[in-house]
Amino acid sequence: MLIALMTILFLGGSSFGPMLYIDEARDNAKSAIMDDDQRKLVRDDLKSMKKRAKQYAKSVKGLTKDLRKEFGDHAVGEADLDVYWDQVFALNVSFSDDIIDMRFELRDKVSREEWSALFPADSNDTQ
Repeated sequence: MLIALMTILFLGGSSFGPMLYIDEARDNAKSAIMDDDQRKLVRDDLKSMKKRAKQYAKSVKGLTKDLRKEFGDHAVGEADLDVYWDQVFALNVSFSDDIIDMRFELRDKVSREEWSALFPADSNDTQ
């Protein structure tokens, strides 16, 4: 189980889902938002989202590193893994709540058409 955990966390790298769509949206903002001031606000919001995603990835990676350091090649007990997973899940809940809030704040700053251009994969979403 620990090997699977380490594989997922380390092979996942720092470019997990949210970072990819944030980068895409920042690129799309150049053509989606015509007003320079609004585009800057949108890009700043996306930059904040990316920063938060990086903080999350760094925190999870740090927890995993601490777990490896603490237990090394030794057997990890179920209780120890439960503590670790509780921490990872708490980070995940906090991150998810933050990113969702940030997306809603961003959505309030753009039109439906601009949103669809920023996030083409989300074009079926309603505003």
